[in-house]
Amino acid sequence: MKLFGEFLVEKGLLSEQQLLESVIEQLSVLPSVPEVLHKHGLLGHADLLKALKYQTKHKVDFVRACRILNIWTAQLEAKVQQIVDEQREPIGQIFIKKGLMDSDQLTQALQDFFHNLAADQLKNDHDFKFEKSEPAFFDSLSATPLDESRFEIQVLMAQVKEDSENRRMHASNLVKELSCLKGIFRFIRAEASEKLVEKICSTIQVQAESNSEQSGWDNLWPVADESLTVLWDLADKTSANGSEEAWWSENKSTYHRIYSSLDEITSRNQPGKTVPRAA
Repeated sequence: MKLFGEFLVEKGLLSEQQLLESVIEQLSVLPSVPEVLHKHGLLGHADLLKALKYQTKHKVDFVRACRILNIWTAQLEAKVQQIVDEQREPIGQIFIKKGLMDSDQLTQALQDFFHNLAADQLKNDHDFKFEKSEPAFFDSLSATPLDESRFEIQVLMAQVKEDSENRRMHASNLVKELSCLKGIFRFIRAEASEKLVEKICSTIQVQAESNSEQSGWDNLWPVADESLTVLWDLADKTSANGSEEAWWSENKSTYHRIYSSLDEITSRNQPGKTVPRAA
């Protein structure tokens, strides 16, 4: 899959040198693995010193030294990656900070990038399978402008409701557009909004894949409609205030009620599975 930075270079919006300098700046402020392990207490002092000594003596990178010494695990790697990802500045913010483009140009570029990406996905998605994609390097920028995304979601939602014969196809397209919206919220660090979109997506996916009767969809519609109403209100307040804090303080109970309702629908379609709750 083409990355957002590659797309910008291909379209002549950035040079390769500008992209490289931006990525280097993004990476330069990230903590090293030993720093993360020490600061967060993920590895004991003795093991840290042992790994650093081995690294220096044998001229290997730190993680390889840990692996050779059998003190590196998959769980440790996942935790380190999570901490590093949380501290990584979105590449779009760096483009703006360096004066390479303004927010309007970035938004338009994001829109063009997503629609190119979506066109490629739809071209290769004849059986309308739902694919769970892993976060890519520029994943936080895979988004369309909020107002346009809202309109597309309303249209797709109506198609899922009304066209029962092609419901799986419309549901797949709806989930893709919602995933794009999730990218917008990740870009502006709106965590509650991102989490709600993710829950709506997973609920629709489970509903579509369960092959349930019409009654199952009928139970979903009121909750899905209310979820989107809450989401748009949250998005509007976040855009106006620059953060979710004001909305959250007044509507936290509503958010959790909606999240729980989506959980219940998912649980009915996945009996025996435990569904994670909202934080």
